[in-house]
Amino acid sequence: MPKDTFPEHYRPMLATIGKQPFNNKDWLHEVKWDGYRLMAYVEKNNIQLRTRKNNVYTNRFQVLAHELKKWKHTAVLDGEVVVIDEHGISHFNSLENWYSPNDGILKYYVFDILYLDGKSLLTLPLIERKSLLKKNFPKSEIICHNDYFDGMQGIDLYEKANQFKLEGIISKKKDSEYFPGARTNEWLKIKITQLAEVFIVGFTKRTPESTSFRNLIVAIKDGKQLRYIGLIGTGFTERVYKELTGKLKVVIKCPLQKEIDPNRATRFRKATADIVVWVKPDMKCFVQYSEITNDGVLRHPSYKGLVQ
Repeated sequence: MPKDTFPEHYRPMLATIGKQPFNNKDWLHEVKWDGYRLMAYVEKNNIQLRTRKNNVYTNRFQVLAHELKKWKHTAVLDGEVVVIDEHGISHFNSLENWYSPNDGILKYYVFDILYLDGKSLLTLPLIERKSLLKKNFPKSEIICHNDYFDGMQGIDLYEKANQFKLEGIISKKKDSEYFPGARTNEWLKIKITQLAEVFIVGFTKRTPESTSFRNLIVAIKDGKQLRYIGLIGTGFTERVYKELTGKLKVVIKCPLQKEIDPNRATRFRKATADIVVWVKPDMKCFVQYSEITNDGVLRHPSYKGLVQ
């Protein structure tokens, strides 16, 4: 790809977390897909696909690169690559395990265009960039235009996303410019979360001398047994740390039906060397989470208080 085609590899502009859905005529709303943020650099037969961290994924998603070669424009696109089920719902775990069309239905939902045929579009208002994107969009079953909804439909879209168990919605100001790599309050991600009651079966701490825990080890009932469902490491205040530390009753034997190693690496966290302490499973807490992965553990768990 010629060096003077694109001034740089653009880092994606990032959204700030929003508290709740809203209606506002100066904004628009989109479905928040659960996949990889992917920047596509398109120039004739030379395609580059780069992740949010600027890793090149062109070989990983050759089927997308092949489709983009059919486009008759030089462009930089911003979107989300996902794997969807038969109902059109994206699943992050399915994408993690996708390496060929046999592994699921791959889609690239494009929601922004930053460069088109020699011209940077970064300073254009979002609504104008979207108009150019739609006008010049390629015909493809794999490369999909990510439709948006009017600003007064934000609450309705959120409720529909919740009904279909989507990850959430993204709300964006219509006149927002694009600042590569920046996090902006003019884009808001409003996530849909779920709440569950789980048993506290243990905790981890950094050293034997630590007086407080790092993560709670939690489980759910599986028949008469307890099955591990993950670690909770966020949502605690100093008061909560003190309250829980004083109530947890340490035991020697693991109370789970199958003993696990909470320190092991997963797709979402690195391996640790924490001290594991088991406790009597006579306390339950509320946990907020986004989904349960194919491995049977909570994704994005956050502590929300004891079940009284």
